[in-house]
Amino acid sequence: MKRVLVFASLFVLGLALNAAAVPVLYVDGVAITPEAGALQDVYLRLDQSSLYTFSLLAEYSNPWNPINRFGVTAKGTDPRTHGLELFNGPDGPGTHRDYHVVNPGGDDLTLYLHNDTDFDGTISYGDSYLVSQRSLTEGSAANEHQWFMVYDVAAHGTASYFFNNQNEDYYGIGNFDYLIFIDDDHTSSNWDHNDMIVGVSHDAIPEPATLLLLGSGLVGGMVVRRRRK
Repeated sequence: MKRVLVFASLFVLGLALNAAAVPVLYVDGVAITPEAGALQDVYLRLDQSSLYTFSLLAEYSNPWNPINRFGVTAKGTDPRTHGLELFNGPDGPGTHRDYHVVNPGGDDLTLYLHNDTDFDGTISYGDSYLVSQRSLTEGSAANEHQWFMVYDVAAHGTASYFFNNQNEDYYGIGNFDYLIFIDDDHTSSNWDHNDMIVGVSHDAIPEPATLLLLGSGLVGGMVVRRRRK
C-alpha cells in the first residue's frame, strides 16, 4: 500500500512540475493567456494611422544572440521577400524601432525571427527562420510549434510583468499594447520563449484632416479673443 501511495505522490509531483515548466506571464500578479495556442498562427493587429514602437526588452540566447534578426511582414507574405527587419544581432535591450501604420484599414503583421548563420543580412540557404504564420516556418522542427507567445496587455496600462519560465525569468514594468516572447532554438524542444522579448506600444498620429480642423479651431479661437478685446 505504501508503494502505491509513494508512486501516486511521485506521479502527481511529476504532473505539477511539468505544468510549471510551461511559461506563464503574470500581469500585476494575475496570470493571462497568450493570443494564440501552440498550434495556431498569431498576428499583430495594428490600428490605422499610428506610430508603433518596438522595444527590445531582453534577450536570453546562447549561442544564437549574435545572429538573431527579428522583424515583421504583412500577413500572408514571405519574410524573405517582404520582411522589415527591426532588430539584429548587435542590438541590445533598450533598442527601439518605430513602425508607421500606413494602411487605412490597419495592418495584420506576421512576426519572424531569422537565424543569420552566414551573417549576410539576408535569409539565404543554410539559415533558419521562424514565422508566427506557422506554414512559413522552416528548420529542423518545421512548423510543428508556435515559436512566438504574444500577449495583448493594452487594457492593463502601466503594469508589472513577470514571465515565469523556470529558467531565466523576466521582470519588467511598462505600458505596452503587446508583449512578445520568442523562442529561437528550432533544433530542440526547450521552448522557454525567453530568447528574445519585445514590447510593442503605440501613439496615435492625427490625420491631415484632423490637423486642419485643429488648426482652424485655434485660429477661430484667436479671432474671437481679438474681437472681444
